[in-house]
Amino acid sequence: MLFNPQEMQQQYEQYQALCRQLEAAQQQWQAAETLWQGLQLYYQSEQWLVDHDSDLNLATAGGEYSILDQDTLWEAMQARHERALRWMRLGLEAVEKP
Repeated sequence: MLFNPQEMQQQYEQYQALCRQLEAAQQQWQAAETLWQGLQLYYQSEQWLVDHDSDLNLATAGGEYSILDQDTLWEAMQARHERALRWMRLGLEAVEKP
């Protein structure tokens, strides 16, 4: 198999650019986790139940659902779990391949 060194150089540069984006994504993941921990504390608190039962009308942005809708945080938790599993599988594949 013959390789074109210039194409390999370009492939390497694309790889490095994507790796920088992955580093940024890891930082975003950590920031999202910090936000999630606060949401979980609220969701598991007595205050959430009081707020939920009070029928508060929260302003939402961009078509997001209210956090006082019981399914909103539950579904976010499920999506978070699935996303974490996908990232773990991707990481394991990368470790298992040379």
